[in-house]
Formats: sequence, structure tokens, C-alpha cells
Amino acid sequence: KSNKPVQNQPRRSRIFLNQRIPNRFAINVKLRARTSPGDRFEFGVGQGNRSVGYYLQYNPGASPALSLVQKSSRGRAVIESVSEPFSLEGGKWHTLLMTRDRTGDMTVVIDGKTRMRVRDRSFRDAFDRFVITNRGGRYAIRSVTIHGASEHRRRSGQR
Repeated sequence: KSNKPVQNQPRRSRIFLNQRIPNRFAINVKLRARTSPGDRFEFGVGQGNRSVGYYLQYNPGASPALSLVQKSSRGRAVIESVSEPFSLEGGKWHTLLMTRDRTGDMTVVIDGKTRMRVRDRSFRDAFDRFVITNRGGRYAIRSVTIHGASEHRRRSGQR
């Protein structure tokens, strides 16, 4: 017999929507989080069964706390991250906006504050699914809105 402590790995839960999403997009997620260090939450757009694409990843209590990840047939690569302390906790609703324009410029805005800007031209075709993955933590999702980038700019009055 062994009395070694068993380390619980957060179980992965994933939901996805098979839907054509243009290469230019705006994704707006409103959520509330209750997490612990070691948990992870991500959402993004993917292509094909392996869901290669772009994902915004939240790692509470870790550094970097926020990463923009590119998944390809060669694996995962962080293309931008926020190393300053960052939290979606506190019981309030948070708005996460991830956009990509026709030139591959990607922006992440959280609660009205721009957190990331990066250019990545790895994917030229449309995406065919939206994916949310939870690896520990509790998240209440109020809404998810997905638009083509040009449609989002028109609605918000941007040019």
C-alpha cells in the first residue's frame, strides 16, 4: 500500500459549434469566473477535426495569465501573452473581445482595455468551428457573439 497523495488533474470539458467563421472575425464573450491556480479556460476558432486555429487562453494564478495561442499541425505556439498580473475573478461579469482583421492583425480587449495586439498570417482560409475548453474552474457564460470583422466595425461605428 502507498499513502502517496493523489494530485487531481483538472478534467477537460469542451463545447464547440460547427459554423463557418470568416478569416476576419470578432468574438465577444461575457463571463464570470471562479478559479484556482492551475485551472485553464480558452476559447477560439478552429479548422477541421483537430481544431487548428487561434485560441485565447486564461491561466489564473500563472504567468502569463493571458495568452493568444496558435494551434497548427506542428503543435501549439504562444504568439502573444500578458505577463502582468491579471484576474477575471471577483464575482463580476467580464467582457473578452478577440478580433482579427484582413491583414492578420489580432487584438484582445478585456473590459474595454486593450491587452494584446499582434499580427499573425498563419491561417488564410475561413474557420469552421468555435470552441470553448475548460480545464478546471467554474465559469458562468452570459453570452457569446461571433461576427465577421467588417460587420463588427459597421455595428460599433468604427472604420
